Amino acid sequence: MIDDGTPEREVAECFRWCIMFCPTNQNLTISTARLRSAREGTDYSYQVVAEIVHVSEGSSLIDFGLRAVGHTDWLPTGCKQGDYVTGDVLLSFPLCFDPLPEDVIASMDYDWVIKHIMADLTPYRPFEENSRLFVRDDQRVAYEEVKSTRDRTADSYILQCVLRD
Repeated sequence: MIDDGTPEREVAECFRWCIMFCPTNQNLTISTARLRSAREGTDYSYQVVAEIVHVSEGSSLIDFGLRAVGHTDWLPTGCKQGDYVTGDVLLSFPLCFDPLPEDVIASMDYDWVIKHIMADLTPYRPFEENSRLFVRDDQRVAYEEVKSTRDRTADSYILQCVLRD
């Protein structure tokens, strides 16, 4: 997923970028399974079992077959390198993240090819607890396939990518 502020993208484009994980509804939890995996979830999410590769004060790096950076707060308290976690996550191409050691950063980039782009046209509704805030209306999820992020204005886009050979 990409949000406003990221570079414009188009189908068949190749680019190099790292990925970020973000839990969907709750933080990741400790996993007793010790086999890295990812399977498709709902609404473009993934159910992952991941090894924690790096933990620092602000950022963490997990590996579920691909390495993804995220906030340390999204991991269970007390997790350390070598532990396994599980949960439902969204993946995105981040604009920035908290500092990580150079050797960790070097292991994060992947070469991607965009196969499809979906403009997320899901409307937003007032948040029940504070009507000045708006949240995505999960009852009215809507996507439209586009050839480029320039073709349709949206708050976010789903890039369906494969790793470049």
